[in-house]
Parts: sequence; C-alpha cells; structure tokens
Amino acid sequence: MRAISTRGLLAVYIVIPLFVAVILLDHYWFGNTLRKLLPKQPEQLLLYTLLFNGPHFFASFFTFADKEYLSFYKRKLAYGIPVIVGLAFILPYFSLNVAVIYLVLYTMYHNVSQQTGITSIVMKYRGGAVTLWRYINILLALALYLLVYPSPISSLARAYAHTIVPVLLLSSFVLTFFITRQSKTTEGKYYAWGTAMIGGVGTLAFMLGYPFFV
Repeated sequence: MRAISTRGLLAVYIVIPLFVAVILLDHYWFGNTLRKLLPKQPEQLLLYTLLFNGPHFFASFFTFADKEYLSFYKRKLAYGIPVIVGLAFILPYFSLNVAVIYLVLYTMYHNVSQQTGITSIVMKYRGGAVTLWRYINILLALALYLLVYPSPISSLARAYAHTIVPVLLLSSFVLTFFITRQSKTTEGKYYAWGTAMIGGVGTLAFMLGYPFFV
C-alpha cells in the first residue's frame, strides 16, 4: 500500500491564506462586493453541494469495504452504529433542540477528530495536550456552526458567541503553541498550525460577515 505524502496533506492548507486574502481584500478594498454576491449558506448552491459534499459522503462508505479498517474498528462499529442511528430516529420525537445539538456535535466531532488525529500522526506526538486541543477545537467548530446555520438554539449561541468564541480560539492557539514544541517532525508543526487556523479563519470570516466561508 502506498503511503500518503505528509507534504501533500499539508499542501491542502494553502486554501487558508487564500481565503484570508480574499476576505480582507473584499472587505477593505472592494466594498464587500463579493460578500453581497455570496449566499448566506453553502447549501444554497446546489452545485457546491454536489461537487464538495457529495463525493465525501459517498466515499466514506468505501471504508467499510476495507478489511484492515473493519478489523481494527469492528468492536466500536458493532455498538457505535446502532447507537448513532437509534439516537437519530429517537431524539427528534422527544426534543428537536436536543436532536439538533446531537447532530451538530457529532458532525463537528467527526470532522475535527479527523484533522486533529492526522495532526497527531504527522507530529508523532500523542500526549494529553493533543486530546485537550482536539476538544477545544471541536467546541469552537460547534460554536461557529451554530452561529451560521439556523437551528432552535442559534439565538442562544449568538447571545454568548462574543465571549465563548474568542476564549476557545485563544485556548486553541495556546495549546497549538505547546503541542508543536513536542512535535518530532517539522511537517507536524506546520500541520498543527494549519489545523488550528481553520477555526481562526472561520472566526475571521464570521466577524466580517462571510458565513459562506465559515
């Protein structure tokens, strides 16, 4: 099996400075022209959903056809899948608010855990600080998600956003500084900062009125 290049993974993060440049140029130099043209939510663009969300969604199912994957995760899958599916059907009957929180939290846990997990592998460091860093970034992603997408608890999230988001972002950066000092590879340091900057760029985009980029 051919190993995935860590430099190739790191190269994906080139989108971060590009997004920052586009947002700042449009906001300060071009009178928010791009912001006025963009939809408020990515799902308003059917083509966006088909090109970016669709392939990821369907490709995820191919992991279940991998013998090594199934062998390693079979115990977790045996009880994890029934619990997840069961909660998805049961929770809406009791409380829509709780169901939304569950859906968003699980989605953010899945997404951020992938990125931070890869970071840990690239750094060759798995200390407790990485675990704390992961959950801080999960909470930051959850807060930003609730701010952008309409839900029964969006108004509550917005009421505390100006306090919670900066605290979580600062905590993420402090922990990033700490764990990168423990990294055994240079690529790992860059990858950790790239992962942390996802939340940073998301926060910047939200503050300047670009929820599409969030």
